[in-house]
Amino acid sequence: MEISLDLHEILKKSIDIIDFKSIKQCILRVIDLDELIINLKSYKNLLESIDIICIVTNSMVSNIESTLELLPKLKQILPNVDYYIIANFQDKEALPVEKIEKLLGAKTFGFSAVQKDANKKINLIIKDILRRSIQDIEEKKYLSLMDDELWSEIEIARDLDIQGKTSPAVKKFSNIASQIKKLYSELDIKNQEDKLNILYHLCKAWESSALAEESEDPDKFLEAANYFTKASESAKNNKIKLLALGNSWFCKALNLQLEFDKSNQTKDEKEHYLKIKEMIQKASNFYEEAGFKKEAKSALASFSYSEI
Repeated sequence: MEISLDLHEILKKSIDIIDFKSIKQCILRVIDLDELIINLKSYKNLLESIDIICIVTNSMVSNIESTLELLPKLKQILPNVDYYIIANFQDKEALPVEKIEKLLGAKTFGFSAVQKDANKKINLIIKDILRRSIQDIEEKKYLSLMDDELWSEIEIARDLDIQGKTSPAVKKFSNIASQIKKLYSELDIKNQEDKLNILYHLCKAWESSALAEESEDPDKFLEAANYFTKASESAKNNKIKLLALGNSWFCKALNLQLEFDKSNQTKDEKEHYLKIKEMIQKASNFYEEAGFKKEAKSALASFSYSEI
């Protein structure tokens, strides 16, 4: 037994693990969910040390509703912990596992404590939970390493583009994007807000932008703008989000300028100038807000139309 700060008993059991190379032992602690939410401060030290939370719930509607009310509060406090559900009483007329999993938003295992093989079943569930969490940890470490390597490759491609070496830059951007797409396929990544997703869209944006400058193709600038927008939508980092939005508006302005130049029109030049000016101003504002003052000034200075 352990005792919390307000003298509540916590059931504690050490379990030896023989099926995994990564871990040799796990510590299982049993705490009432209502008690945990009500007295969070009492469990502060304990919560800082855990990696997995497995909620055992009755599969009846009233109990699932109660869990549904408490779980978001716990996730708000511990967003980086792996959550699993064991839905007990699956031998009765209960909610099916698939529906419980959808409602609670966590991997759910069906269970019946009264079945003859209940001990064997719960051991298999615990092993499955450990396997899933270990795989998730290893995958995150791998992705973190890949993230660093890909950024280095992207910087090389960006330097090539800045030096005017468009063809090798485009080829490198394309290769990096293909590499990221392969990673998504191999790892079956579902989360669309991760760093790899942002890197993919940034690579495709810079690839399209480089091709647009080389071929003076307005459609490629619009394509680049769309990729930058997608990158901004996936970015959690506000600086990257704002920078990508600035790039998107700048590419939209370049698209509009090239389209107008290729059309050989002159009668709408003033209206066209005002549209470009508005887009460039938006790009500059986003750069400024992101802290890129040099880029903000450069954007404003990049167009030298004179009003008619």
